[in-house]
Amino acid sequence: MKSDLKIEQITPELTWNIRNEAMYPNHPIEAVKLEDDFNGVHFGIFTDNSLAGVVSVFEDGDTMVFRKLAVRPDFQNQKIGTKLLQYVIDYATENHKKQLRCNARVSAINFYKKFGFATNGNTFSKNGIDFMTIEKEI
Repeated sequence: MKSDLKIEQITPELTWNIRNEAMYPNHPIEAVKLEDDFNGVHFGIFTDNSLAGVVSVFEDGDTMVFRKLAVRPDFQNQKIGTKLLQYVIDYATENHKKQLRCNARVSAINFYKKFGFATNGNTFSKNGIDFMTIEKEI
């Protein structure tokens, strides 16, 4: 794992290019903007002052929902997503949430299971991508 990683709160606008590059590279930037982006808290993970990954979190009562966990392709497979997800888990715990939830790509389910997330077993599709809701009790 890179040792110079630093996580900071960032503006929603800073998440958009990373989301676009990592998740929807063949779509316009508008495809990655969330209607409630300005109601959430956004974190960026930096290495050598370069934004390598992002995640957005939203409060829903006792639940914290995270969305658009994305790592730039040139930084993938370097444990950056792992560090970012652990940060979100810790953030939810520190904010006294009882559950953490996300609609995860089916292709990433095993990654989330390593952190204790469980699926509801229901798959749905959006923009040609299959998703499952995952959750973790805190």
